[in-house]
Amino acid sequence: MVENDKLRIGGIKYSGGIVQANLNYTASETDPGRLLFRLFTVQKINASMITHNTKGDEIYLSCCVSNNDRQKIEYPIEGYDTLKNRIWFREELGLLSIFPHKSRIHVLGYTLKAFSNVEIPVYAMATSISAITFVTRYQFMEKAVEALKSYFILPDHHTPFKPEFHVKQIQP
Repeated sequence: MVENDKLRIGGIKYSGGIVQANLNYTASETDPGRLLFRLFTVQKINASMITHNTKGDEIYLSCCVSNNDRQKIEYPIEGYDTLKNRIWFREELGLLSIFPHKSRIHVLGYTLKAFSNVEIPVYAMATSISAITFVTRYQFMEKAVEALKSYFILPDHHTPFKPEFHVKQIQP
């Protein structure tokens, strides 16, 4: 729905701080991605976003995890030659999700335009049936929300943008 050249959306949320673990490899190799996910399982690391891209024989895997989990990844990968020289990290990031709720595809274009207008970088993007999620610098989250308000109408009783608490599963 369009009102005064703004699109009505279902909401905007952003995460706490995250780190992006990136891994590049070729399809002909023993799968380092599988090894990385096994490491996540053993270390009880939850990935809040995973993207997987291919170009020819090249595979690019990106996993976003809590800032607190970075050391749980870094230390163990030193024991795996297939991972230690291929994984690199991008720090001080966050996930910003837009919930288009019955809006048009223009939401994506408007979002990229809003980010471009205020020079907010986008390192990765993913979509689901209910959200479009962007990986960007955590320091720009408030700036991103303000830029998006120029293009979107939020629900009357929109909940806070920033998470008020973080849930972490622990073993009894």
